[in-house]
Amino acid sequence: MSASGREWALRVLLVVPGVIHLLPLSGVMGAEALTRLYGLDFSAPDLEILMRHRAVLFGMLGVLLCAAAFKPALRKIALLAGLASVV
Repeated sequence: MSASGREWALRVLLVVPGVIHLLPLSGVMGAEALTRLYGLDFSAPDLEILMRHRAVLFGMLGVLLCAAAFKPALRKIALLAGLASVV
């Protein structure tokens, strides 16, 4: 595989999980959005705040992964953060 082919593949491998991590970001909008996303009741205030916090963290990770696809200097930290998120 050529160097440009490897670069393209690496970008795809960073953007795909980045977009997947951006999907829950709509949960920041409140309990109704969380219910649409997960199909569960999040009317308890403590559970709602926890899930909204989770949505923000996933969103931040998604942005980092997508940015790392185009900024090589961010790749190491993005890959480490993504790995930590999965583990």
